[in-house]
Amino acid sequence: EQLRHDDLVTRLLPAGTQMSFGAMSGWAAGYALRQGGKVAGVLLGGGFMFVQSLAYLGYLEVDWRKLERDYNKILDRDSDGQVTAKDFQMMLDSTTEVLKFNLPAG
Repeated sequence: EQLRHDDLVTRLLPAGTQMSFGAMSGWAAGYALRQGGKVAGVLLGGGFMFVQSLAYLGYLEVDWRKLERDYNKILDRDSDGQVTAKDFQMMLDSTTEVLKFNLPAG
């Protein structure tokens, strides 16, 4: 009876360890992305307000049409002329492939 219990523990321990590591890694990645997203939002919003204020005061002129064209060129992954949720899904899929590369459980 003890031998079967020890054999069961020996078989299940690696799986439990891997699941615990995966759960902690997932939690840490989610937390980091959430915090990074907040910082990115503040920086982008603040940067836009700063540039727009300088343009309003006459210190610089922004070619918003060119900015939009360049933005579309970079983010329009399916080349349909619009940046949609499908484009972001394509970026997420390619990022996921890179992150899963060469992982044993990926």
